Amino acid sequence: MIYFQPSGDLFLDGDGKGSYECVAWTRETRSRRQPMRTMLKLWVLLVTLGLASQGRAQGPVLAGVAPVLEGGIGFSYVKSDVPSQGNMAMNGVLVSGRGDLNAYLGTKLEVGYSRSFDAFQTGRRADILTYMGGPVFYPVRRRKFSIYAQVLLGGARETGVNFESNGTLVR
Repeated sequence: MIYFQPSGDLFLDGDGKGSYECVAWTRETRSRRQPMRTMLKLWVLLVTLGLASQGRAQGPVLAGVAPVLEGGIGFSYVKSDVPSQGNMAMNGVLVSGRGDLNAYLGTKLEVGYSRSFDAFQTGRRADILTYMGGPVFYPVRRRKFSIYAQVLLGGARETGVNFESNGTLVR
């Protein structure tokens, strides 16, 4: 009887009691299997990438049948440079929403909030709240692409650490 052990060694058992061992084929079989495994992994990767290129994103169905609403949330990073103090990094969140009224007109709203817990190593916090909104125009809208223009107006609220021109902290 010839068996493969879990270690990958070839085991020859002539009388059923395990008296003969033969490991002659082991290294040769392993070396032959290695290129095949590599080729199989490469083939699976190429097929996956090939199928991914065939997938196409679908644009929203034109408004008219029903209003199209989209929303999103993301990470925000703001870097503020102050000449006398250096720079301050702020992390936060950005939320946006868009709604199409018809095939040529829509609206958009974006709200962002970013915060630093220790602004310029003063032990004070600093944050920025931004908000923008406005109309979105679609002059060209086709099945596979859309061209749009948007006019967003808004404002911001900043709180936190402020410095005078000589670099002293304003309380």
